[in-house]
Amino acid sequence: MTSFLKCIDEELAYLIRLDLDLEKDPIAPKKYAVALKHRNGNNYYWDVTTTDGKRDPDYLGDAYSEKLHEVAQSSYKKVLMQIVKHNIGVLKKVEKSYHSFSKPAVIAKLSPCLQDLRFDTEFDTIMKDLQEWASAEYKHNPKPFKNVVIKAKDGTRVRSKSECIVYNLLLEAGIPFRYDSVMTFKRKNSYGEIEEYSESPDFLIKCPDGSDIIIEHAGMLTLAQYATDLAHKLQIYQLNGYFMGYSLFVTSDDAEGGIDSQEINKIIDCIKLRFPYL
Repeated sequence: MTSFLKCIDEELAYLIRLDLDLEKDPIAPKKYAVALKHRNGNNYYWDVTTTDGKRDPDYLGDAYSEKLHEVAQSSYKKVLMQIVKHNIGVLKKVEKSYHSFSKPAVIAKLSPCLQDLRFDTEFDTIMKDLQEWASAEYKHNPKPFKNVVIKAKDGTRVRSKSECIVYNLLLEAGIPFRYDSVMTFKRKNSYGEIEEYSESPDFLIKCPDGSDIIIEHAGMLTLAQYATDLAHKLQIYQLNGYFMGYSLFVTSDDAEGGIDSQEINKIIDCIKLRFPYL
């Protein structure tokens, strides 16, 4: 829900910037009525816009004429501006009238004498179960850690500083997850037979509806073997029903080895849409 309101804010900010840019654009916005006629296999265009109740067709030329292009650009800008302004108005109304249904927001609207009582919802129970799942014992990736010790906020040892950032942001978001767990997938071998195959996603998230989400961090894409192994993992995930942008996300370091927390937060915001009330 919080992510939904954030999406509205971001979309509004984008539309307002676009509206300002369109106002500065030198093309004059005007919606034309254009007629098309076919002659001898060619297309010819006329402006039949009505002025003061009168129609005075103005020949614009064929599909390659500069005059037609100017009319098309002007019409396009006019319609675009209309849509942008309409959407700004719609989103402002939604932003103003949309109420948070998070637990604290609902409680805040209760009578003051009720606000200090305990309120348990079905979602509270589901989240409790998911948190217990995340903190329960599970099989970890047996691959040895490097000599450098990197620990997340909760003391869990992680394999890189970038994964530590992703780990901590998931913790802060309240999303239940397992780090570097071993999962069993299916794949076809060279004989075309289905066989089981173990892989360790960097982050495995379980959603309230019972579905899973995988986040894989790409940290050393400049190394050919690493990139090949990552591509193989992503292929395995997708062959087993994980879809990029919905149940499979990839974060990555940049060319200099840096990482953008804002980009990771955008992914987390998408994931939070699967968690009501967060």
